[in-house]
Amino acid sequence: MYSIFILGTALVVYIFIVVKISLYVKKKYNLQGDKPLINNTVKWSLTNIVKRTLDFFLAIFYAIVILWLPVLVVMAISQQQVDTWGFDVPAYAGYSFDFNQLQNVDVSGLRHPEISGKSIITFDTSSNYAWYLFAATQFISAIVALFVVIQIRAMVMSLQSGLSFSTENASRIKRIGIVTIIWNIITPLNQYYSWGAFIKEIVFNTRAIQFYPAFELNVLGLVIGLLLMVLSGLLNEAAQISREQELTI
Repeated sequence: MYSIFILGTALVVYIFIVVKISLYVKKKYNLQGDKPLINNTVKWSLTNIVKRTLDFFLAIFYAIVILWLPVLVVMAISQQQVDTWGFDVPAYAGYSFDFNQLQNVDVSGLRHPEISGKSIITFDTSSNYAWYLFAATQFISAIVALFVVIQIRAMVMSLQSGLSFSTENASRIKRIGIVTIIWNIITPLNQYYSWGAFIKEIVFNTRAIQFYPAFELNVLGLVIGLLLMVLSGLLNEAAQISREQELTI
């Protein structure tokens, strides 16, 4: 009975916080879009389709962000009640298979009977550390995706309003570029150190099979982030030139 009271109180507080944050985000990032220009009757069918698609993803990511914490609590409670609890967790890791260390194994077609590499490997584990790390990683990913969708949706609505060149759109592109760069810097660190701590716990009684921490630097993601920053600067200059021309006329 006491635990039900605690969970109920926490749920009410959580709903209150979600509502407050939702109202703040709606006001902060202008989910209604920019104000339309006077006598602007042009309807962009393509932008309407894109906006509806973004509305769908906005609802999906928003639902994930809201429901993730309650689901995490339910899973945490189930861990204590089920002795055979476990799950499949994908982790980026390096691997090495040395067939010389295995007896009664013949290998043909290879100059050296060794295989190594780096990839996303799915591990069946009951590690609480791996579960909470996975949950935190997915939660942050959903928040980042939600933020990017909000920015793109606001730009599309700005285009619908006839504001092709605006400093607001330049700022939105800059935000996306900054988030892209930060994400592609943090991800390798998370792979090597956070997931690496979990990978180090996997030990075999033979040197034939080994897993070790690894990371992958997404250079293309960093380049895209930098290009978005440059595009933001160009769009900002174009918006200023357009505004000066309007004042001149």
